[in-house]
Order: sequence, then C-alpha cells, then structure tokens
Amino acid sequence: MVRAGMAMMWAPANLARLVGWFLALMDSTCRAFVWRRARRLPGDARAPDALPKWWLGERETPPVAIVTGAGSGIGFATAKRLHALGARVAVVCATLAEAEETSARIAEQAEAEAGAGPGRERGRAVLHEKKIKKVQPVAFGADLRDGAAIDALAEALDADHRTPTDAVRCVVHCAGVMRCVFSRVKRSGLEETAAVNAVAPARLTAALAARRRRRRKKKGALPPLRVVTVGSFVHRAVSAREMTRWVRWVDDTRVRKPDEEEEDEKTKTKTKTYVPATAYACSKTAATMLAYEYSVSSRESHGVCPVLADPGLVDTAINREWPSALRLFYVCAARRLGVLASPEDAAALTCRACFYEYSVAAGGTHSRPPPERCAYLFGAAGARLAPSRVVADARARGACVRALERWARL
Repeated sequence: MVRAGMAMMWAPANLARLVGWFLALMDSTCRAFVWRRARRLPGDARAPDALPKWWLGERETPPVAIVTGAGSGIGFATAKRLHALGARVAVVCATLAEAEETSARIAEQAEAEAGAGPGRERGRAVLHEKKIKKVQPVAFGADLRDGAAIDALAEALDADHRTPTDAVRCVVHCAGVMRCVFSRVKRSGLEETAAVNAVAPARLTAALAARRRRRRKKKGALPPLRVVTVGSFVHRAVSAREMTRWVRWVDDTRVRKPDEEEEDEKTKTKTKTYVPATAYACSKTAATMLAYEYSVSSRESHGVCPVLADPGLVDTAINREWPSALRLFYVCAARRLGVLASPEDAAALTCRACFYEYSVAAGGTHSRPPPERCAYLFGAAGARLAPSRVVADARARGACVRALERWARL
C-alpha cells in the first residue's frame, strides 16, 4: 500500500500537478504583493491580541470557538492562539483520546507562556480592558470521514453545558488530508480526501446552523456564526473541466450502496484518472466554492458568515507524507523563495479571519458579508484577494455545492 502511494506521488501527472501548484502559489504571492503596495501596507500585519465585542455578545461567559483538525499543524496553532486570547476552544480530533491529549498540551503551553511573558498576569487574558479567567479547552472526538460522526459531534457540542449553541461564535475548518493511496474499496483515498476536505465542512456547518436556528426561535437573535475555511491556493490551478468531472465523480460514487465492496467499471475508470494532487486540489476548490456560496446565497438555512483563510504553502503533516526527496525539493524551493509559512503564521492569519469585520474600513462593526462578497485572505498580511474564475463561476459553484450537500445528506 505504501509503495503504491509513493509510486502515485512520482507519477508524471502528479508531478505536473505539483508544478502547477507552485505556479499558483507564485501567482497568489504576486497578487498579495500588489495588494499591499496599492494600499501602502507593511509586509506583515500584527495578529489580533483581543477578542472583538461581537464575539462576547451579551454573555458573561467566554465565547466558544470550534477548531477541527486541532491535533497538529495549523489546527493546533490556531486552537492554542484562540485559547490564549480567552476563547473557550472546542478541540476536535479524530479520536477522543487525541483530543484530550491536545487539550492538555494547549493548556500546559499557554500556562507556561503566560507565566514567562513580561507584564502579563498569570493565567489571564485581556478582553476589552477587562480581565477574564482563561477556561480549559474542551475535547471532542469525531471521524470527519463519517457523516454520522459529524452529526453526533454537533449533538455533543450542543449537549455540553460548556459549549452551548448560542455561545458558539466561530467554527474553523482546519482538518485536511491528502491520501496518496487510492484503493479499490468503498473507502478509497480519493473518497477520504473529498470527505474530509469538502464534505465535512458542509455537513458540520449545516448541523450547527440548524441548531442555531432552533435556538434563535427560543431565545431571539444570535450573533452571526463566523465560519472560517482554511483554504488553499491550489484552487487557482484547477480548471472548470476538472471540477465538472470531479462533481460527476462525487455523484457517481455516492449512488453506490454502502455495503458494496467494489466500484463498478465506470467509476473505476474515472478513479484511475486521478492522482493525489488532483484529488486534493479539487476537494479544496470545492471547499472554497462552498464558502463563496454561503455568502451569495439568500437561503436562511445557511445563516453563516464565511471567511476564507489561505496561508499559502505551510510545512504540515500533509506534505510530510510525501516521498522524502520530493518533499525536500518542494519545501526547500519554497523556503528559498520566501513563500513557506509556518503553522504559527497560518494560525495568525486564521485568527484574523475569525475576527474579520467587513465594514471596518467605513468605521462600522458589522461582521456579516454584503451580497456577492466573501473575504478571501491570503498570506501573513491577510491580503484581500479575488477567487479564481472557476470559483467565481456561479453555475459551476452551484453544481459543486449541490453535489456536496447531496453527499452530506447520505
């Protein structure tokens, strides 16, 4: 299995796709540079150091932030930063044991840093000139490949008195995989990549939004639910034709019965045309489309405020599964060009997305996006970029989102 995965990573089609990724990264980097120069902004922006007022609302208890994929990489750094700012972080990992271990690490490291920092009061965070006592992260285990597990996670979050629905201010979709082995069983690497990267955000967001609607009918208006999707620059390297084929594959795959062990010949043929990089790029493009569809859709069923955070190329567990020589070349080239970000840099960008206010330039505090707009923040400075043409295509985006929602309902 491992040898098959390594062989697929070295396949000419996969290498060509990785070259396309690098060109897309340089394109986004150049766009961000022009954006900064046009606004005369510094290269790096200061990360937020306090929770905004709309996060606190009328409650006196700390607001809740849900972070998926918090076991390592960007997810761990984001959960740690939000905890340091005073939010109650719901740590979501693949298993409960991993989530509990991660929660303990976050609390331990935050306590050590708070005690070592000059001029800081041990164990406390500043919130609008008021000092609140930090609360321990809450651990939740959920296999994001399984739709039933996602529904159970939403129920567990709402049932826990520490993370009630009306206290949730933000959900950060950090979980992501790039499986190198595509087996011919019902749970193939291609399906797993699509399920975790694209379908899980759709299902979890829908479950949280539905519960907030029910709670709103009982208790009145709630602050908007900020949905932060940790996206990727790779959507600029995906064509409309590839996304159309991927959407067809999603529908063809999900019509099979759950107990079938093998795919039909038609689906097998389609699966063979995918390499790991293509599958990852299409799934991340689908997640990007989902965020944009939330902002332009007028359906009350969404009821969320989406922001896309694209940290660029980050050295995480995803590319550490690549062949050593390939990963070394890719990472070293990015580091030499100065486009390799650390998980901490990515976490700073993600927190900027969590607190992003659309009308801050006009002096307002409104955090809901206006029609036809979705904030897409790229890089350490949080440059505001436009999406690719594929994502901006309303017809292609609608077809992709409908396919994801059909999968999520199964």
